[in-house]
This record gives sequence, structure tokens and C-alpha cells, in this order.
Amino acid sequence: MILAERGFPVYDSDTMTKALYDEDPVLLEAVRQKMLPFSGREAGDMSGFLLDKYGRLDRKALSRIVFPSGVPDTVALRELESVVHPAVLRDFLHWKDSDETAAAARVGDNYGHTYVQRGGRHGAACRCSSRDEDKEGDGQGWC
Repeated sequence: MILAERGFPVYDSDTMTKALYDEDPVLLEAVRQKMLPFSGREAGDMSGFLLDKYGRLDRKALSRIVFPSGVPDTVALRELESVVHPAVLRDFLHWKDSDETAAAARVGDNYGHTYVQRGGRHGAACRCSSRDEDKEGDGQGWC
């Protein structure tokens, strides 16, 4: 990430989402509950569902539900996103307001803006939050 290499605070949502799957038990349980109807299991049969041998999210099993035959099941994907996106937003807002990010913003000389990397390693970075009146994106300070 070029911006991070230059000292700009950058929130990598893909990496952080994976970390949240592993570190946020509330998110993990919400994902399991949302995906259960798409699994072919009996309602309430949560034993080991979507868990690896360490009790973390089994990403391959999740992928098989959300992308059967490599094509997204749009309903399952929408259900997954309905719990993942709010969790990532909460984490981003916490990160954005952290002392560490604020210090890096001053060091990075980015004019008080925070940047988010979207779409993995080939995604575009965009200014998503501003501490001044100049807004970009949708006018709400978001990409």
C-alpha cells in the first residue's frame, strides 16, 4: 500500500475483516446464525458449524455457502454482509478515532484525512473521512 508506506493512516478493510472474524466472538456467532439457513442443516444444529478445529471461522466452508459453484448466492451474500459490514464500520470508526491513527495522520502530513484501501491489494484508495469542511465521495465524508 503506497499510502501506508508514505506514512498515511490506511485502514485495510480486507485484512481487518479477517481479523474480526477471528477476534470478535459476537460477529462469529452472528455469521453462523445468518448462514445456517443456507447450509442445509436443521434449524438450531450449530455444533461445529462454520468452525475450524481451533474454533475460528472456517473461511472455506463459508465460501462454499456464499459462493456455491464459484457464483455468489446473492441472498446469502447479502445476509453475510448485513452482519459483517456493521462490524467493520464499528472497527473502522474506532481505528479512525484512535490516538495512534491521529498521531500517524499528523506525521503523514495528509491534511487531516484518513484513507481506506478498498478491494484488496488492487483496490483504489480513497479519502473517506475529513476533519475539515471539504468533503469528498458522497458528500458525507465516505467513499
